[in-house]
Amino acid sequence: MSKNSQKKLENTILYLSSKSKFNCYKKLAKLLYFVDFTYYEYASKPITGLKYQKYTHGPIPFDFYKILSNMEKEGLIEIKEKAFSLGKIKNVVSKKKPDLKVFSKEELEILRSITEKYKNSMAGELEKDAKDEAPYIMVESKEEIPYHLAFYRNTFGEMDLENENSHS
Repeated sequence: MSKNSQKKLENTILYLSSKSKFNCYKKLAKLLYFVDFTYYEYASKPITGLKYQKYTHGPIPFDFYKILSNMEKEGLIEIKEKAFSLGKIKNVVSKKKPDLKVFSKEELEILRSITEKYKNSMAGELEKDAKDEAPYIMVESKEEIPYHLAFYRNTFGEMDLENENSHS
C-alpha cells in the first residue's frame, strides 16, 4: 500500500470513529465498505484502497483486525472492550483528529454523507443494509467483493429509468 493510501486509510478510520456512535468492529467495517463502494461508484476508485471479503456478518476488509491493531500500537486509536448482556464488544475510539487535507473535496463529501446517514445506527442495521446490496449478494462466502459490482448499487440513480410520462 502506498504512503498516500495508508494515510487515507488511517484518516478514514479516524474520521469514522470520531463522527459516529457505537463504533464497534462490525460497524466500522461496514462504514468502510460503504465509503469505499460509494466512492468507487462515483469516481471509479475507492478512497482507502482496501479489498473486501464476504462474511456471514457482511463485508469485512482483508487484514481489518491487523490494520486496527497497528493503528492502536501507533497510538492513533484505542480499542475499548465493553461487556454487555450478550457478551463483549470492542469499540474503536479515535485518539487523534483526522487530517482532512489528505482527502479531495469529493471524498470528504462521501465520508460526510455516509457518516451522517449511519452515525446513530447500530452495527446490525449496517450489516443488514450491506448484505442487501448487489456487491455482497453477487459473490460467494469468503470471496473478494470486486469493486466493479459497486455500479449495481444505484446510489446516484444512474440506473433509474426515465419516467415515461415526462416525454408526453
